[in-house]
Amino acid sequence: MKRDVIIIGATVMFMFYTVLLATFMLAYESETKQVVVDINAYGEAKIEYIMLMFTTPLLVLAYYYIIEELSCRRCRLKKS
Repeated sequence: MKRDVIIIGATVMFMFYTVLLATFMLAYESETKQVVVDINAYGEAKIEYIMLMFTTPLLVLAYYYIIEELSCRRCRLKKS
């Protein structure tokens, strides 16, 4: 289960980062350095809100597990 949380959480974090990067790059490349984000163009805002509320705890847990795994590996390497 822990491994699954790490894989799913890392994947979702990467997807969120990709959206953020794309939004930034679109704004940066525009003349005004601005971009308008319509979060309800298709009536999807409520669904996205619910998804964010469910994925946020998963991402926090995944981040915790990732840090825990990395610190445990570092400890094991020092002992060897």
